[in-house]
Amino acid sequence: MNRHNALQERLSTGEFTEEQKKNLENLFNQEEARTLKRMRTRSKVDQYERLKLIGRGGYGEVWLVYDHTSSEICALKILNKAKIIMDDQVANVRAERNLLAMSDKKESSQWIVDLKASFQDDQFLYLVMEFVPGGDMLTLLIKFNTFPLKIATFYTAEIIAAVNSVHNLGFIHRDIKPDNILIAQNGHIKLTDFGCSKKYTKQESQLTKLLDQLHDMIMEDSDIYQRRNHNNNTVNHKRQNAVSIDYAAPEILAGKRPTKATDYWSVGVILYEMLYGYPPFASNSTHDTYIRILHWPQNLKFYPKKNVSRDAIDLMQNLICYEDKRFTYEQIIAHPFFQGFNFDNPTSVSPPLIPSLQSPVDTSHFENIMPEANGSCDFNTENELTQFAFLGFTYNKKPCSKVLSDLGVFTSA
Repeated sequence: MNRHNALQERLSTGEFTEEQKKNLENLFNQEEARTLKRMRTRSKVDQYERLKLIGRGGYGEVWLVYDHTSSEICALKILNKAKIIMDDQVANVRAERNLLAMSDKKESSQWIVDLKASFQDDQFLYLVMEFVPGGDMLTLLIKFNTFPLKIATFYTAEIIAAVNSVHNLGFIHRDIKPDNILIAQNGHIKLTDFGCSKKYTKQESQLTKLLDQLHDMIMEDSDIYQRRNHNNNTVNHKRQNAVSIDYAAPEILAGKRPTKATDYWSVGVILYEMLYGYPPFASNSTHDTYIRILHWPQNLKFYPKKNVSRDAIDLMQNLICYEDKRFTYEQIIAHPFFQGFNFDNPTSVSPPLIPSLQSPVDTSHFENIMPEANGSCDFNTENELTQFAFLGFTYNKKPCSKVLSDLGVFTSA
């Protein structure tokens, strides 16, 4: 139902006088006119004042920013186009943008960071997202080492609900790990960093093939020196930005196509880490971890521990297991480990930990990261082929209607 129809339906309930209806319709029309004007205005990087660097990855940085246009505090993710193209990551970046834009639905938005806008210039892609101030789950695990069973149950249940919401959008996350689980101001979790996500539809496979062909054309269009550097460095870049191996399912490491079950393996590994204090296949080298995961039946051990219940072990055994035996969402939420948790209304369950925040720009739950000078990249991102790779990246979220929300009407249209 669109906004205008939603308003008319609310006004037809008999609760309002004709004068009140007229006033509300006028307010709504004025609000919609302002919204339309804002939607037609393209975002520009200079409208965002950078306050503090709060994240850094292989393709860019995440800044806490102040939006001078909307007067909001946001997180601005800045991605380097040249690095994305040279590492053949265009499809992944587009998947992240598309998933975030699609998640603007009631059943998904509570679990996924809110995308407010996306835009680009000649060198960079920009994702404007809500700022989730409680930090990530990795920070909590470092602080507490292990969680009491009640806290582990709560967080695991919310992660399961969040992963299911991603699956309902038609995506597989592929990189579920503590770093990508954020703690909101109210203590509930939100998933972030969908750069490894894959959409499992035929149409998306065709798009991926098209983007692969486009990547080859772009690289052929660049000079020999750049192509040689690309070929020498691609493996290293991809290793640095690959799925985190500690939480990766064996089928991923074996080069098989990911499925929904792939994400549930990762959830089982995180639950193990919450209860034991370390991932089940952790070692001193990436290679050894890789081998341990591939040969997981010989390496998965559940040691007696006071805080680890039989139900917890049983659930982990049905998540960290062969892909065709792994529990589905329906089987997971019916497991006795989650007895008493309301999956029909998960946010009705009170979070066990609420982040302490002193102000809207409090970044105390994030590690201190020093800004670095942008590394030079001798790659032409201004040619037509390169610009075509990011065609349609721009997005503006339609803001909520204050008139409708004051009337208790909520609609995503």
